[in-house]
Order: sequence, then structure tokens, then C-alpha cells
Amino acid sequence: MKKLIIFFILFIFVFQVMDAQKNLLYIYDQRKFSHIGIGINGEATYLFSIKSKNKNFQNDAFLFSIPNQEGFETYKPLNEIVQKVDLDTLDFINLDDLTKKDPWNLHNFLSSQKKIFLVRNKSGNQEKFVMYPLIYEGTRKNRDMLKLH
Repeated sequence: MKKLIIFFILFIFVFQVMDAQKNLLYIYDQRKFSHIGIGINGEATYLFSIKSKNKNFQNDAFLFSIPNQEGFETYKPLNEIVQKVDLDTLDFINLDDLTKKDPWNLHNFLSSQKKIFLVRNKSGNQEKFVMYPLIYEGTRKNRDMLKLH
């Protein structure tokens, strides 16, 4: 009976770990220029854009917030929330591969993820990687990346 209880507890634990890993998305952005913006008050955002399939719009921009708020109107610098990571240990998807999806399907995919992380090269160093937590905020039409700041 004791073995059965231990087996049952182990089964539940393994199932929870596997379920938690299913909803972790690591987006590896290997583009040279940063798409991370800092607002006037210090709030951080990340944005990538793809060509719109709707002829009425030029692009579809996928907007994320980086949770750096620590008080009502105070924000942590990004270097305080970034985490060092070994790229070999992550099951990541390249941003270029992600953007090949149809915009509506990409929106639904990102909306269904529980935890999303942005993985980047640290200061252009090809051997050091960092990750930022992201919260998907939705899709905007014709959002110019230069106007994000």
C-alpha cells in the first residue's frame, strides 16, 4: 500500500512538471537590432512585426510588455530582471520561424501561452545569452517599431 501511495504521488508530480513545460515558450530573437523599448515612465516593451496578409495594412505588430514594474510608478532597469541562460538547455523557437505563421494563428498561439520568455545574445556576444519574461499584449495593425519609443 505504501508503494502505491508513493507511486501515485510521483505520478502526479511528473504530470505537473510535464504540463508546466508545455506552456513555456522561449522565443530566440537573433536579430542584430533591439526591439526592446523603454517608455517615458520606464515601462519596458518588446515588439516584432510581420508583413500583413490583409491588403488594408502594411504590417501586424505583436506587442509584449516586460514586467519591470516594482511600484505604482516605479520601474526596475532591465539589467535587474534579465536572467543569464544557457541556450543549449532551452527548447526555443527562432523568431524568424515563428513569424512564418499566419498572423491570426500566431496571435492565437501567443495568446495561449502561459509563460513567454525572450532569449537574446547579451550585447552581441555570440556565447552569452540572457532572457526576459514577457507578457503578450496583443496585435496591432500598422504599428511602426520606430514609433514605439
